[in-house]
Amino acid sequence: MSGLNLWLYRLGQWLALGLAVVVLALLLIGANRFYTQLDRPFTHVVVDGPLHYLEREQLSAEIEQRVSGGFLSVDLIALAEDLEKNPWIASVQVRRRWPAELVVEIVEERPVARWGDRGFLNDAGQPLQALVSEKLQQLPLLSGAQDSAPEMVASYQLLASLLQRSGQGVAELSRNSRGEWQLITRSGIEIALGRSDLAEKMRRFNAIWAAQLKTLAGQVSRVDLRYPNGAAVAWRQQEKQAALNINTNQLIGRG
Repeated sequence: MSGLNLWLYRLGQWLALGLAVVVLALLLIGANRFYTQLDRPFTHVVVDGPLHYLEREQLSAEIEQRVSGGFLSVDLIALAEDLEKNPWIASVQVRRRWPAELVVEIVEERPVARWGDRGFLNDAGQPLQALVSEKLQQLPLLSGAQDSAPEMVASYQLLASLLQRSGQGVAELSRNSRGEWQLITRSGIEIALGRSDLAEKMRRFNAIWAAQLKTLAGQVSRVDLRYPNGAAVAWRQQEKQAALNINTNQLIGRG
């Protein structure tokens, strides 16, 4: 190959290389501009999921302040982890929605009971701290050993579902150091359940309530179900006297 041909060959190589560099630079510039166009700021934050304690609009505003980055550059995992630090939030899923929406699906913690003076418990028996809401004061009060929270919640859920059949609700459920359970209904009736067979005893209460106690509901103070069969009923003192007078008058009238 002559010197001129060699020079022309090398010139062609350099020109091809230069052209490739120019094309690549143009592609990078175009890709960067395209990415910038796609990585636009979010125009709207959508908070999905049923909320009972959190305020949706307030939560949406807080999320907008925490978002760092645009549609493509936002770190969804880091944002979800940050939101889950809120004691009201059990879990979070975050996703993008074209063209400029951020969708945040919230699973809210579900406190089901107050836990003595130690805070609250969720439906799995896990302790919840730093929860502040007036609605929580309406929750039933559970009292027991510190390590018995899951058992207390499971027993509460069982007894509450059974008691509901008599039109009653649970206000308090406790288990003392001897392992004896006691329940107080929302109408103020104390129910002694003993150490075991809680479901069977609550079914017995429902049967007794329907057959004999429902019409005297306002007079019942305590029902003791710690007997193999049946129950002992204590009456509210003043109302008991009134009831006895009524019964006595009915007997005299029949005489």
